[in-house]
Amino acid sequence: MHRYLLFLVAILLLFKTGYSQKKFIPPIDYELRSVQDLLSKWACKTYFYDEFPGEPFEQSIQVDERSKQIIYRIRDFTAGGTDTSWLATHYIPILLIDSISQNYDDSSLTFFTPYAKIDSWQLDYPAVKNEKVSMHMQLWKVRNLSGQLWGHIRAYQLMQKANQ
Repeated sequence: MHRYLLFLVAILLLFKTGYSQKKFIPPIDYELRSVQDLLSKWACKTYFYDEFPGEPFEQSIQVDERSKQIIYRIRDFTAGGTDTSWLATHYIPILLIDSISQNYDDSSLTFFTPYAKIDSWQLDYPAVKNEKVSMHMQLWKVRNLSGQLWGHIRAYQLMQKANQ
């Protein structure tokens, strides 16, 4: 009898701790007011595999409060070497929540940015403040890096829209 009860308790604990095949969806934090808040809360480092099997990448995303930028780094081991230096470092301006397109989907992210050129993406645009810039594939790895972050952004957008 005691073994049966222990078995049931163990199963309940597994479910309570989030053991599941389903993707984890974090709860909406209604205190978050900007992308900067979101990034500060969800800044993380993770490993993932690209769409091609056996090609590992390491990525990190950080928030630089002083320069108000997202710092996104990627390390590529696909060449089979042992070089552990960062392959690329991208500096992306921290944007307010309202700057992210309401038409967010899996194929593109649209931003308003005061920058004509976003450092190290090498994307040149006319120097027009708040020009609409669609980066499409350039940001898919950033989105994959922290699905929780983008989930919060989308939830926040929907909440803001509902409150209008």
